[in-house]
Amino acid sequence: MRNKLTVNDLPADVVERMKKMINEDRQMLKLRERRASFLRSRRYMEAMKLKQMMDGIEKRVINQYLSEYEGMSESMDNFMREMSEEDREEINVLTNSIIMLCDMVETFTMDCNEILKKYHPDYRIEMFDKISECGKAAKAQVDFMSRSTDMVYQCAFAEDADKITEMVRNKVKSFIRRLKRKKKAEYENC
Repeated sequence: MRNKLTVNDLPADVVERMKKMINEDRQMLKLRERRASFLRSRRYMEAMKLKQMMDGIEKRVINQYLSEYEGMSESMDNFMREMSEEDREEINVLTNSIIMLCDMVETFTMDCNEILKKYHPDYRIEMFDKISECGKAAKAQVDFMSRSTDMVYQCAFAEDADKITEMVRNKVKSFIRRLKRKKKAEYENC
C-alpha cells in the first residue's frame, strides 16, 4: 500500500532546504524586512505575530507541495517482494549497513567533539565542520529509520550498532598500533 508523504517522512536536511527556498522568496524577504523593522522600533508583539504568520506560511507551502507531489513513499517490503531471496537478503544487509554506518558517524563525531571541547572549548578544526555536517545528516537518517521501524528492530539495532561501533573502534586502534610499530621499525633501520 502506498502512502502520501508527510513532512515527518522527510529527512531534517531536506526540510531545512525546503524552508531555505521558501524564505528566499521575494514575499518572504519582504515579510522578514517588515519584522526586522518592527523589532527595531520595539513593536515586539507585532514582530511576534508576523513571525507566527511566516512560520504558518512555511508550513502550508511544505504541506501543499507534499500533497501535490506525484511520488509516494512505499515500504521496502513492497519493493522487496518481487526480488529473489538472494537479492532481498543482500538489500537487507546493505540498507542496514548504511543505517549502522550513519549511527557510527554520529557517534564518532560526537565523541570527537567532546574531546576537542575539553581542551579547546572556543576553537574548532575546519575538517570537523564537514564531519559534523555528515554527523547531522547521519542523525537525521537514524531518526528517520527509528520512526519507520518497530520497537523490536530498534532495540536490536541499538544493541548491535553499539557492538559494531566498538568493534570498528578496536580495529582502528589495532591499525594505529600496527602503523606505529612499522614506523618504529623503519626508524630503527635507518
